[in-house]
Amino acid sequence: MYTSIAYAGLLLLTLSFALAKGTRSERTTGIVLLLGNLATIAVMVVNPGDFVSVSTAYLAVDVLATIVLTILAVRRPSWMSILVAAFQLNGSLGHLVKLLAPETISLSYAVLLRIWGWPMILALLAARFWPTLCEVIRQSDLHSVPRPFRPALLASSRVVPASGDGLAARRGERVANDRDLPPSSSAPPPIVQESQ
Repeated sequence: MYTSIAYAGLLLLTLSFALAKGTRSERTTGIVLLLGNLATIAVMVVNPGDFVSVSTAYLAVDVLATIVLTILAVRRPSWMSILVAAFQLNGSLGHLVKLLAPETISLSYAVLLRIWGWPMILALLAARFWPTLCEVIRQSDLHSVPRPFRPALLASSRVVPASGDGLAARRGERVANDRDLPPSSSAPPPIVQESQ
């Protein structure tokens, strides 16, 4: 009971962030997640099951959501849309487990179907807040970031324009912040020693 309320609250919170401040992909993913959850609730109300056998309507809702989210991930690829589509595919494959092994315990089948909703919502929520978090941390001192998170922050940092000075700029390599950039033209020219 409490987990259902927490799940619904997190879904509505995430959907409100996605609709208010999200990209087009995030808004579309949020709407698909909301419609999928509402359709699943409708199936459970109309045909209350105890997960002893596969519900055809539940399977149809999951397969349709998988198709829509996969199309979205292909058309607008981002780590969030790919993760959400993959999590939905995992949930849909839970039906296949029950079809291939009907003796599967009903609790295991129910967990296989329902557990993937949480990471889908958390991925959508993380997609909204990860860039902001990276920018805040990038503007602060990178050394204050715990070591396990440093590679992710460095990988998501901006690309230096190719017009800048220095080897990193010529290669278009990523740098963590402006302190890592080579000095501009104010640097003295290199000293060349002549041989006598």
